Amino acid sequence: MICSKCKEDKPESEFYRRRDTKKGYGSHCKSCCSKWAAENQDSIKKARQKWLDSNYEKARDSQRKYKITNREKLKKDYRNWRLKNQYGLTEEDFKELLIKQNGVCAICGQSETKVQHGKIQPLTVDHNHETGKVRGLLCFNCNIAIGKLKDSVVLLEQAIEYLKGESN
Repeated sequence: MICSKCKEDKPESEFYRRRDTKKGYGSHCKSCCSKWAAENQDSIKKARQKWLDSNYEKARDSQRKYKITNREKLKKDYRNWRLKNQYGLTEEDFKELLIKQNGVCAICGQSETKVQHGKIQPLTVDHNHETGKVRGLLCFNCNIAIGKLKDSVVLLEQAIEYLKGESN
């Protein structure tokens, strides 16, 4: 196919699919489309907003339908986004940590037991709140416990001493 913009002969894979054309492909190649989009970001944004303003209910209904149809994909995408942006981890990094810890909490050695929406939740990523460095994976209860003690070794030692005193 020949791009109507750059006039180069390119394979079909270099063109976006378009259902509204006879051939089923757009007339501009992907690289020309990308260049045009980069040069016209403001006008694209304005046109998109104008369409949304005049088609609010249609857009809202379409978004709701997409969310219902793709619920599991969206959950996974959000989880991966959070792992990456909050902790700097990929899904593979998380799995490696899980394997390294034999699938159990780094503190109590138990698997996760917290159930939310009928499913057992994955272990929580624990990190140093000052440095952001990931320390390991914890179950809900252990994560809450060290959080309540403000990640303080001193408070944790005091709690241990307190518990020891109670057992005597």
